[in-house]
Amino acid sequence: PAVAITSPSNNSTFEAATLITITANATDADGTITRVEFYRNGTKIGEDTTAPFALANYSLSTIGTMNLTARATDNKGGRTTSAAININVVAPANNQLPTVAVTSPAHNSFFTLGDVITVKANASDADGNIAKVEFFVGSTKLGEDTTAPYEVANVTLNNAGRLYLRAVATDNYGAKTNSANIGITVELPNNPPSVSVISPANGAKYFTGDVISINAEASDTDGTIAKVEFYVNSAKIGEDTTAPYQFDGYRFNSQGNYNIRAVATDDDGARTNSAIVQLAVDKKPNKSPNANLNSPKGGDRFKSGDIITIEADAIDEDGTIAKVEFFVNDSKIGEAIEAPYQLNHIIEQEGTYLVSVRAIDNEGGYNYSLSEEIIIANSFEELTVMVYPNPFVNELNIQAPFNGSYTYQLTTATGQTLLYEGFEGKTKKISINSLPPGLYFLIVSDYQNTVTKTLVKK
Repeated sequence: PAVAITSPSNNSTFEAATLITITANATDADGTITRVEFYRNGTKIGEDTTAPFALANYSLSTIGTMNLTARATDNKGGRTTSAAININVVAPANNQLPTVAVTSPAHNSFFTLGDVITVKANASDADGNIAKVEFFVGSTKLGEDTTAPYEVANVTLNNAGRLYLRAVATDNYGAKTNSANIGITVELPNNPPSVSVISPANGAKYFTGDVISINAEASDTDGTIAKVEFYVNSAKIGEDTTAPYQFDGYRFNSQGNYNIRAVATDDDGARTNSAIVQLAVDKKPNKSPNANLNSPKGGDRFKSGDIITIEADAIDEDGTIAKVEFFVNDSKIGEAIEAPYQLNHIIEQEGTYLVSVRAIDNEGGYNYSLSEEIIIANSFEELTVMVYPNPFVNELNIQAPFNGSYTYQLTTATGQTLLYEGFEGKTKKISINSLPPGLYFLIVSDYQNTVTKTLVKK
């Protein structure tokens, strides 16, 4: 048989969604035409078995160029395909463009070289539907998606620097829209900072109450140090944001083992822990307190029944005074727990007595004062004092009968005072080599009795 398409004409142009009728003439010289089949781009789209042969209301739904052919079959099975004609299908003049926007990642996001991301977009078409969304970095296509939600996954960021992502939406009529560019920054991997504690030294030993400074060194090869934090036994005690990095004034309040470390943070937020510095803290050795008997003094004399006020001072350098105990002849007679440390005491029996005090601190450490000898007597003998040599040349020695408090006064024969001084104990040496030869008087007193000695200087 013979067959040819009569409508539409070759190279006709139509808008998408237009309904057209395809017609063909078919004849057979030695028989009849049983049917005519119609094809688009080689795919059968319909047929007709009676003349005039036509395919009515065919919708042009696809944008682009297509070829149409007709194939006639006669009553004996003979077949002939017509010459092809081409038609062009274009978008409708009133077609609205699709809209599209990249939703992830966000504009001005930062990533590290080698990161794997998913690029996502929203797309819609007011008068049709979205055929596909293509994704690009610069001019390089990353992939496409034909169904919502539109995305392309597993995008590896292999290039450092500023990159621009965009999406291109295509609607069902082939109209395309580019999204706005989304700029992202891909950085080289951050090198973490380095940090070390430089003091105190590992293994150092301290005592409770000691106060130390912790010093650290920190650096960053590809940036700057934002801060250095200091930790003791996992508890943060402080931080420093400028070099030299240090923490001053850490006090060891209890004994035990201490772990010191520093943590450096760089300008990209990377953190590095230093090696741990281990310290041992022992209980600080207690310093014994100091005790001093202020009153009475050696040689002081009292009568039976007199009230003797015993006064003392006590100091503890590394703690507090718990109490001061008072002793007479090594027997405790009382105590005072707060300053002023004093005790009134009466001794009835005559004799000599040693008075002392003992200070005890808050940790049990103690110290005794020096003992002072006092005299209890209802009557006192005349003071006996030895002065020698006599005559003398440059020096004099005073010998008292017992330890005590004394004064001496050296005068001329006319009563002019040349020397006046007090002394403690039993002996006193006087240097008087500047005096001219002659007669002098030495008056010695124990505050209750006085004795005068006549002296000759050679």
